[in-house]
Amino acid sequence: MPSKTHPALYERAAFIAPGRADDFLKWLDENDAVEVTGACLAPTGHVMLMLIDRDIISTWVSSQGDPWMSEGRNFTPGWYIVRTDDNGFVWGIGYGGWCEMHDDNCTDTHAEELARADFAEAEAVYGAWLGDEEV
Repeated sequence: MPSKTHPALYERAAFIAPGRADDFLKWLDENDAVEVTGACLAPTGHVMLMLIDRDIISTWVSSQGDPWMSEGRNFTPGWYIVRTDDNGFVWGIGYGGWCEMHDDNCTDTHAEELARADFAEAEAVYGAWLGDEEV
């Protein structure tokens, strides 16, 4: 659980996106997000819950000429919490959830639930930080 003492602990996550994807994750904005906490200086930083699909990745690859991102083994579509701290460091906290065997609109509900649960905890930490309460 993200907390004031451990802001980067997202215990339900399946993986952390490779550092090579940092520029892509920084490029994403709130228009791409499913939910956003908003910019804050809380211990959890700026946190976005996103379903990153192939269209978003394709737009990045086309605009930036980044073939590494187009290879599915390097960065897979799915549910992510994108966390940026006040120093500009970014983390792509991945939950998976893309169904390769089905069409592009198919996602794993379990991965979404895990991502939403960690996101809710990050929001609770932000709320507690604003109210200076313990989490």
